Amino acid sequence: MVASCFATWYLDFPNPNPNRTPSKPTFLLHCDILSSKIMHASSRGFLEKHMDKIRNYITDALQELHHVRWPTRHQAVRLSGIVVGFVAASTAVFGAVDFGLSQAVTLLLSLT
Repeated sequence: MVASCFATWYLDFPNPNPNRTPSKPTFLLHCDILSSKIMHASSRGFLEKHMDKIRNYITDALQELHHVRWPTRHQAVRLSGIVVGFVAASTAVFGAVDFGLSQAVTLLLSLT
């Protein structure tokens, strides 16, 4: 038994209406079960139920992404610069502390 899945974008989901103007695109995951033998009704229901869960999860995740307030390019560049600056400063501080401690240990070991 092989499960094949492919994704498509639809303009109207779940009930496309050709008389209406298209709304915003919606992502839909199609999953088909391919088998050389006839599948039992119970196993097909099990697979369909799990494929529905996966399809619902993906569509819900994509709908949530439409609600996200994305930063502007200027904000993204500014905040990335702040992060890089903080990482550089903390690296310098930890490097200085490490160097100081290694010198202190070397000095203590040379006294014995």
